[in-house]
Amino acid sequence: MKKGLFNVLQFLMALIGWGGYEVVAQNRIDVTIKYNTTTTLYEVYGRPNFTDPAFGVGAGTQISIVLPASVADNALTVTSVNGGAWSDASRVYAPAADPSNDFHGIATAGNYVSLVSGQEILFFTFGVTGVCLPGIRLFENLTDPSSSAPGFSGGDYKNYIGDALNFGDDVYQSNYYAPGGLCALPPTIAITTPPNGTTTTNTTPVVSGTATPLSSVTAGEGGNILCTTTADASGNWSCSGNTFPTGPHTVTAVTSNAAGVSPTATTNFTVVTGTTSLTGGPGSVFNDLNGNCVADAGETLTGLPATLFAKVINTASPTVAQQAVAVAPNGSFAFTGLANGTYTVIIDDNSLTTDVTPLAGYQNASRGPWVANNGVVTAPTPSQFCLQSNCPPFTLPTLSK
Repeated sequence: MKKGLFNVLQFLMALIGWGGYEVVAQNRIDVTIKYNTTTTLYEVYGRPNFTDPAFGVGAGTQISIVLPASVADNALTVTSVNGGAWSDASRVYAPAADPSNDFHGIATAGNYVSLVSGQEILFFTFGVTGVCLPGIRLFENLTDPSSSAPGFSGGDYKNYIGDALNFGDDVYQSNYYAPGGLCALPPTIAITTPPNGTTTTNTTPVVSGTATPLSSVTAGEGGNILCTTTADASGNWSCSGNTFPTGPHTVTAVTSNAAGVSPTATTNFTVVTGTTSLTGGPGSVFNDLNGNCVADAGETLTGLPATLFAKVINTASPTVAQQAVAVAPNGSFAFTGLANGTYTVIIDDNSLTTDVTPLAGYQNASRGPWVANNGVVTAPTPSQFCLQSNCPPFTLPTLSK
Protein backbone atom coordinates (compact mmCIF):
# COMPACT_ATOMS: atom_id res chain seq x y z
CA MET A 1 0.00 0.00 0.00
CA LYS A 2 2.76 2.50 0.89
CA LYS A 3 4.54 1.81 -2.41
CA GLY A 4 1.34 2.20 -4.38
CA LEU A 5 0.54 5.46 -2.60
CA PHE A 6 4.04 6.77 -3.30
CA ASN A 7 3.63 5.99 -7.01
CA VAL A 8 0.34 7.90 -7.06
CA LEU A 9 2.00 10.91 -5.41
CA GLN A 10 4.80 10.85 -7.95
CA PHE A 11 2.23 10.82 -10.76
CA LEU A 12 0.34 13.75 -9.25
CA MET A 13 3.54 15.77 -8.80
CA ALA A 14 4.51 15.20 -12.40
CA LEU A 15 0.98 16.12 -13.50
CA ILE A 16 1.07 19.52 -11.77
CA GLY A 17 4.68 20.24 -12.69
CA TRP A 18 6.43 19.59 -9.36
CA GLY A 19 8.41 16.67 -10.65
CA GLY A 20 10.13 18.51 -13.48
CA TYR A 21 13.50 18.59 -11.69
CA GLU A 22 15.15 15.64 -10.02
CA VAL A 23 15.47 16.05 -6.27
CA VAL A 24 18.85 15.16 -4.88
CA ALA A 25 18.94 14.38 -1.17
CA GLN A 26 22.33 16.06 -0.80
CA ASN A 27 21.23 19.44 -2.16
CA ARG A 28 22.56 22.05 0.25
CA ILE A 29 22.96 25.84 0.41
CA ASP A 30 25.57 27.60 2.54
CA VAL A 31 25.06 31.22 3.57
CA THR A 32 27.43 34.14 4.11
CA ILE A 33 27.29 37.83 4.99
CA LYS A 34 29.52 40.51 3.47
CA TYR A 35 30.00 44.24 3.90
CA ASN A 36 30.02 46.36 0.74
CA THR A 37 32.35 49.32 1.31
CA THR A 38 30.89 51.17 -1.69
CA THR A 39 27.22 50.98 -0.72
CA THR A 40 27.91 50.64 3.05
CA LEU A 41 25.32 47.86 3.10
CA TYR A 42 25.49 44.32 4.45
CA GLU A 43 24.81 41.64 1.84
CA VAL A 44 23.55 38.11 2.51
CA TYR A 45 24.39 35.44 -0.07
CA GLY A 46 23.59 31.80 -0.61
CA ARG A 47 26.01 29.35 -2.26
CA PRO A 48 24.43 26.09 -3.50
CA ASN A 49 26.22 22.82 -4.16
CA PHE A 50 23.79 22.06 -6.97
CA THR A 51 22.39 23.63 -10.11
CA ASP A 52 18.68 24.29 -10.57
CA PRO A 53 17.35 26.88 -13.04
CA ALA A 54 14.08 27.13 -11.10
CA PHE A 55 14.66 26.37 -7.44
CA GLY A 56 11.65 27.20 -5.31
CA VAL A 57 12.64 29.08 -2.17
CA GLY A 58 9.93 28.00 0.23
CA ALA A 59 7.63 30.28 2.17
CA GLY A 60 8.89 30.77 5.71
CA THR A 61 12.54 30.53 4.69
CA GLN A 62 14.51 32.46 7.30
CA ILE A 63 18.07 33.74 7.60
CA SER A 64 18.73 35.36 10.97
CA ILE A 65 21.09 38.24 11.65
CA VAL A 66 22.82 38.78 14.99
CA LEU A 67 23.66 42.40 15.93
CA PRO A 68 25.50 43.81 18.93
CA ALA A 69 23.01 44.98 21.55
CA SER A 70 24.51 48.48 21.22
CA VAL A 71 22.67 48.89 17.90
CA ALA A 72 19.37 50.76 18.19
CA ASP A 73 16.35 48.52 18.77
CA ASN A 74 14.67 48.94 15.39
CA ALA A 75 13.60 46.65 12.59
CA LEU A 76 16.20 46.36 9.86
CA THR A 77 15.52 48.00 6.52
CA VAL A 78 15.82 45.06 4.16
CA THR A 79 16.13 45.27 0.37
CA SER A 80 15.11 42.07 -1.42
CA VAL A 81 17.18 40.87 -4.39
CA ASN A 82 16.47 37.16 -4.97
CA GLY A 83 14.25 34.56 -3.33
CA GLY A 84 11.12 36.64 -2.82
CA ALA A 85 10.19 39.57 -0.59
CA TRP A 86 12.43 39.48 2.48
CA SER A 87 11.58 41.40 5.65
CA ASP A 88 12.61 41.66 9.29
CA ALA A 89 9.78 39.42 10.46
CA SER A 90 10.80 38.81 14.09
CA ARG A 91 13.12 40.41 16.58
CA VAL A 92 14.34 39.96 20.12
CA TYR A 93 16.60 42.51 21.81
CA ALA A 94 19.25 41.56 24.38
CA PRO A 95 17.52 38.38 25.56
CA ALA A 96 18.48 37.01 28.95
CA ALA A 97 20.18 34.04 27.30
CA ASP A 98 22.50 36.39 25.36
CA PRO A 99 22.12 40.00 26.55
CA SER A 100 25.06 41.26 24.48
CA ASN A 101 23.26 40.59 21.19
CA ASP A 102 20.04 41.30 19.32
CA PHE A 103 18.46 38.75 16.98
CA HIS A 104 16.59 39.53 13.74
CA GLY A 105 14.78 36.83 11.76
CA ILE A 106 14.76 37.88 8.09
CA ALA A 107 12.07 35.81 6.36
CA THR A 108 10.57 35.54 2.88
CA ALA A 109 7.31 34.37 1.35
CA GLY A 110 9.44 32.58 -1.25
CA ASN A 111 9.99 32.66 -4.99
CA TYR A 112 11.84 30.86 -7.75
CA VAL A 113 15.56 31.50 -8.23
CA SER A 114 18.12 30.20 -10.69
CA LEU A 115 20.97 28.46 -8.88
CA VAL A 116 24.37 27.44 -10.24
CA SER A 117 26.54 25.11 -8.23
CA GLY A 118 29.34 26.95 -6.44
CA GLN A 119 28.14 30.41 -7.46
CA GLU A 120 26.94 32.88 -4.85
CA ILE A 121 23.47 34.40 -5.23
CA LEU A 122 22.54 37.60 -3.39
CA PHE A 123 19.34 37.16 -1.38
CA PHE A 124 18.99 40.56 0.32
CA THR A 125 20.83 43.56 1.75
CA PHE A 126 20.33 45.66 4.86
CA GLY A 127 21.89 48.71 6.48
CA VAL A 128 22.91 49.40 10.06
CA THR A 129 25.67 52.01 10.25
CA GLY A 130 27.83 53.91 7.80
CA VAL A 131 30.85 51.78 8.60
CA CYS A 132 31.38 48.07 9.02
CA LEU A 133 30.45 47.17 12.57
CA PRO A 134 32.35 44.28 14.15
CA GLY A 135 30.05 41.77 15.78
CA ILE A 136 27.41 41.65 13.06
CA ARG A 137 27.08 38.04 11.95
CA LEU A 138 24.73 35.25 10.91
CA PHE A 139 22.87 33.14 13.43
CA GLU A 140 24.67 29.88 14.21
CA ASN A 141 22.13 27.06 14.48
CA LEU A 142 24.35 24.83 16.59
CA THR A 143 25.61 27.35 19.14
CA ASP A 144 23.21 30.30 19.38
CA PRO A 145 20.25 30.14 21.79
CA SER A 146 17.25 28.02 20.89
CA SER A 147 13.60 29.05 21.01
CA SER A 148 13.32 27.74 24.58
CA ALA A 149 16.22 29.85 25.87
CA PRO A 150 15.40 32.59 28.42
CA GLY A 151 14.19 35.76 26.74
CA PHE A 152 13.33 34.21 23.38
CA SER A 153 9.67 33.59 24.25
CA GLY A 154 9.51 30.58 21.94
CA GLY A 155 10.86 32.47 18.94
CA ASP A 156 12.95 30.24 16.69
CA TYR A 157 15.76 32.10 14.92
CA LYS A 158 17.42 29.10 13.31
CA ASN A 159 18.41 29.52 9.67
CA TYR A 160 16.13 27.57 7.37
CA ILE A 161 15.91 27.45 3.56
CA GLY A 162 12.90 25.50 2.41
CA ASP A 163 12.79 23.58 -0.86
CA ALA A 164 9.26 24.40 -2.01
CA LEU A 165 9.26 21.62 -4.59
CA ASN A 166 10.42 18.98 -2.15
CA PHE A 167 7.84 19.29 0.62
CA GLY A 168 9.73 22.17 2.25
CA ASP A 169 12.88 20.15 2.93
CA ASP A 170 15.50 22.29 4.69
CA VAL A 171 18.50 22.66 2.36
CA TYR A 172 20.37 25.14 4.58
CA GLN A 173 23.73 23.67 5.58
CA SER A 174 26.05 26.15 7.32
CA ASN A 175 27.55 29.64 7.37
CA TYR A 176 30.84 30.62 5.81
CA TYR A 177 32.84 33.83 5.97
CA ALA A 178 35.45 35.55 3.85
CA PRO A 179 39.02 35.16 5.14
CA GLY A 180 39.71 37.74 7.81
CA GLY A 181 36.06 38.12 8.80
CA LEU A 182 33.29 40.53 7.92
CA CYS A 183 35.07 43.82 8.55
CA ALA A 184 38.60 42.81 7.60
CA LEU A 185 40.13 45.34 5.19
CA PRO A 186 42.56 44.30 2.47
CA PRO A 187 46.20 44.97 3.38
CA THR A 188 48.07 48.00 2.07
CA ILE A 189 51.58 48.44 0.70
CA ALA A 190 53.90 51.25 -0.39
CA ILE A 191 57.37 51.36 -1.98
CA THR A 192 59.57 54.04 -0.43
CA THR A 193 62.93 53.24 -2.02
CA PRO A 194 64.07 53.80 -4.64
CA PRO A 195 61.87 56.92 -4.52
CA ASN A 196 59.56 57.31 -7.47
CA GLY A 197 60.99 59.40 -10.30
CA THR A 198 64.60 59.34 -9.10
CA THR A 199 67.90 58.49 -10.78
CA THR A 200 70.64 56.39 -9.22
CA THR A 201 74.10 55.15 -10.15
CA ASN A 202 73.60 52.15 -7.87
CA THR A 203 72.92 49.08 -9.99
CA THR A 204 71.89 47.04 -6.93
CA PRO A 205 69.50 49.35 -5.07
CA VAL A 206 67.46 47.93 -2.23
CA VAL A 207 63.73 47.97 -2.91
CA SER A 208 61.93 48.63 0.35
CA GLY A 209 58.77 50.07 1.81
CA THR A 210 55.94 49.63 4.25
CA ALA A 211 52.99 47.24 4.35
CA THR A 212 50.38 45.89 6.70
CA PRO A 213 52.38 44.20 9.49
CA LEU A 214 53.05 40.49 8.96
CA SER A 215 51.51 40.47 5.48
CA SER A 216 53.21 38.57 2.66
CA VAL A 217 54.98 40.86 0.16
CA THR A 218 55.91 40.05 -3.44
CA ALA A 219 57.97 42.54 -5.47
CA GLY A 220 58.66 42.19 -9.16
CA GLU A 221 59.43 43.83 -12.47
CA GLY A 222 58.02 42.92 -15.85
CA GLY A 223 56.66 39.59 -14.71
CA ASN A 224 59.88 38.61 -12.93
CA ILE A 225 59.68 38.16 -9.16
CA LEU A 226 62.45 40.06 -7.39
CA CYS A 227 61.65 38.68 -3.96
CA THR A 228 58.97 37.34 -1.67
CA THR A 229 59.19 38.42 1.94
CA THR A 230 57.09 39.24 4.98
CA ALA A 231 56.53 42.68 6.47
CA ASP A 232 57.80 42.80 10.04
CA ALA A 233 55.70 43.68 13.07
CA SER A 234 56.29 47.37 12.40
CA GLY A 235 55.21 47.05 8.78
CA ASN A 236 58.65 47.38 7.18
CA TRP A 237 59.90 45.18 4.34
CA SER A 238 62.89 45.16 1.99
CA CYS A 239 64.12 43.29 -1.06
CA SER A 240 67.84 43.19 -1.84
CA GLY A 241 70.34 41.31 -3.98
CA ASN A 242 68.89 42.29 -7.37
CA THR A 243 70.89 43.87 -10.19
CA PHE A 244 69.21 46.50 -12.37
CA PRO A 245 70.84 47.29 -15.72
CA THR A 246 71.26 50.81 -17.04
CA GLY A 247 67.97 52.40 -18.02
CA PRO A 248 64.46 53.02 -16.69
CA HIS A 249 62.80 50.56 -14.34
CA THR A 250 59.28 50.02 -13.02
CA VAL A 251 59.04 47.89 -9.90
CA THR A 252 55.70 46.80 -8.46
CA ALA A 253 54.76 45.18 -5.18
CA VAL A 254 51.64 43.62 -3.69
CA THR A 255 50.94 42.16 -0.30
CA SER A 256 48.36 39.73 0.98
CA ASN A 257 46.96 38.32 4.19
CA ALA A 258 43.81 36.56 5.33
CA ALA A 259 41.72 39.62 4.40
CA GLY A 260 42.79 39.62 0.77
CA VAL A 261 45.28 41.20 -1.62
CA SER A 262 46.39 44.83 -1.63
CA PRO A 263 46.29 47.25 -4.53
CA THR A 264 49.58 47.33 -6.44
CA ALA A 265 52.31 49.77 -5.38
CA THR A 266 54.66 51.09 -8.06
CA THR A 267 57.93 53.00 -8.23
CA ASN A 268 59.74 54.23 -11.34
CA PHE A 269 63.45 54.96 -11.27
CA THR A 270 66.39 55.12 -13.66
CA VAL A 271 69.82 53.55 -13.29
CA VAL A 272 72.68 55.45 -14.91
CA THR A 273 76.31 54.48 -15.25
CA GLY A 274 79.32 56.73 -15.59
CA THR A 275 80.65 59.23 -13.10
CA THR A 276 81.07 62.97 -12.75
CA SER A 277 84.15 65.18 -12.82
CA LEU A 278 84.34 68.20 -10.54
CA THR A 279 86.95 70.76 -11.56
CA GLY A 280 88.19 74.17 -10.60
CA GLY A 281 89.85 75.99 -13.47
CA PRO A 282 92.98 78.16 -13.41
CA GLY A 283 92.76 80.84 -10.76
CA SER A 284 90.25 78.92 -8.69
CA VAL A 285 92.66 79.03 -5.75
CA PHE A 286 94.67 82.22 -5.08
CA ASN A 287 96.02 84.47 -2.36
CA ASP A 288 93.46 87.30 -2.16
CA LEU A 289 95.70 90.11 -1.00
CA ASN A 290 93.15 92.92 -1.23
CA GLY A 291 90.15 90.88 -0.02
CA ASN A 292 87.84 91.52 -2.98
CA CYS A 293 87.61 87.79 -3.85
CA VAL A 294 88.72 88.51 -7.40
CA ALA A 295 91.94 87.09 -8.84
CA ASP A 296 93.55 90.44 -9.60
CA ALA A 297 96.85 90.75 -11.41
CA GLY A 298 99.64 89.29 -9.34
CA GLU A 299 97.32 87.39 -7.00
CA THR A 300 98.45 83.78 -7.39
CA LEU A 301 99.49 81.09 -4.94
CA THR A 302 102.46 83.20 -3.87
CA GLY A 303 102.45 83.73 -0.14
CA LEU A 304 100.41 80.62 0.57
CA PRO A 305 101.79 77.33 1.94
CA ALA A 306 104.15 75.77 -0.56
CA THR A 307 101.93 72.74 -1.21
CA LEU A 308 98.14 72.92 -1.28
CA PHE A 309 95.58 70.16 -1.75
CA ALA A 310 91.91 70.25 -2.71
CA LYS A 311 89.70 67.70 -0.95
CA VAL A 312 86.18 66.70 -1.94
CA ILE A 313 83.79 65.54 0.80
CA ASN A 314 80.42 63.90 0.24
CA THR A 315 77.97 65.56 2.61
CA ALA A 316 76.42 62.15 3.22
CA SER A 317 79.78 61.02 4.71
CA PRO A 318 81.25 64.24 6.11
CA THR A 319 83.99 62.67 8.24
CA VAL A 320 86.20 61.56 5.36
CA ALA A 321 87.20 63.07 2.04
CA GLN A 322 86.41 61.10 -1.11
CA GLN A 323 89.59 62.34 -2.82
CA ALA A 324 92.51 64.68 -2.18
CA VAL A 325 94.38 66.16 -5.18
CA ALA A 326 97.22 68.66 -5.44
CA VAL A 327 96.37 72.22 -6.45
CA ALA A 328 98.26 73.05 -9.64
CA PRO A 329 100.59 76.11 -9.74
CA ASN A 330 97.93 77.97 -11.74
CA GLY A 331 95.37 77.42 -8.96
CA SER A 332 93.39 74.66 -10.65
CA PHE A 333 92.30 71.23 -9.41
CA ALA A 334 90.18 68.33 -10.67
CA PHE A 335 88.29 65.39 -9.17
CA THR A 336 87.06 62.52 -11.33
CA GLY A 337 84.83 59.51 -10.89
CA LEU A 338 82.38 61.07 -8.45
CA ALA A 339 79.00 59.44 -7.95
CA ASN A 340 75.87 61.54 -7.92
CA GLY A 341 75.63 63.50 -4.71
CA THR A 342 76.24 66.74 -2.86
CA TYR A 343 79.80 67.70 -2.01
CA THR A 344 81.90 70.22 -0.13
CA VAL A 345 85.39 71.13 -1.40
CA ILE A 346 88.08 72.38 0.98
CA ILE A 347 91.66 73.58 0.52
CA ASP A 348 94.24 72.15 2.92
CA ASP A 349 97.99 71.81 3.33
CA ASN A 350 98.00 67.97 3.43
CA SER A 351 96.60 65.06 1.44
CA LEU A 352 95.09 63.13 4.35
CA THR A 353 91.53 62.13 3.47
CA THR A 354 90.79 61.72 7.18
CA ASP A 355 91.54 65.41 7.77
CA VAL A 356 88.46 67.35 6.70
CA THR A 357 89.38 70.64 8.41
CA PRO A 358 90.09 73.48 5.94
CA LEU A 359 93.45 75.24 5.79
CA ALA A 360 94.15 76.83 9.15
CA GLY A 361 94.78 80.56 9.31
CA TYR A 362 92.84 81.44 6.15
CA GLN A 363 89.32 82.43 5.28
CA ASN A 364 87.33 81.06 2.30
CA ALA A 365 89.11 77.68 2.34
CA SER A 366 85.78 75.81 2.10
CA ARG A 367 83.10 76.04 -0.57
CA GLY A 368 79.83 74.20 -1.14
CA PRO A 369 77.52 72.72 -2.02
CA TRP A 370 78.72 71.24 -5.28
CA VAL A 371 75.98 69.02 -6.72
CA ALA A 372 77.02 66.19 -9.06
CA ASN A 373 74.22 64.69 -11.15
CA ASN A 374 74.88 62.36 -14.08
CA GLY A 375 77.94 64.15 -15.41
CA VAL A 376 76.73 67.66 -14.62
CA VAL A 377 78.04 69.70 -11.70
CA THR A 378 76.27 72.67 -10.18
CA ALA A 379 78.83 74.86 -8.43
CA PRO A 380 78.23 77.19 -5.48
CA THR A 381 78.47 80.96 -5.70
CA PRO A 382 81.18 82.02 -5.16
CA SER A 383 83.12 78.97 -6.22
CA GLN A 384 86.62 80.48 -6.03
CA PHE A 385 88.87 79.89 -3.06
CA CYS A 386 90.00 83.48 -2.47
CA LEU A 387 92.21 82.68 0.48
CA GLN A 388 92.60 85.55 2.92
CA SER A 389 95.03 85.34 5.79
CA ASN A 390 93.53 85.79 9.23
CA CYS A 391 96.73 87.70 10.11
CA PRO A 392 97.24 90.62 7.72
CA PRO A 393 100.86 91.51 6.93
CA PHE A 394 102.51 93.72 9.52
CA THR A 395 103.70 97.09 8.18
CA LEU A 396 105.88 99.53 10.05
CA PRO A 397 104.27 102.84 10.83
CA THR A 398 105.52 105.86 8.89
CA LEU A 399 107.58 108.13 11.07
CA SER A 400 107.25 111.86 10.58
CA LYS A 401 109.81 114.42 11.50
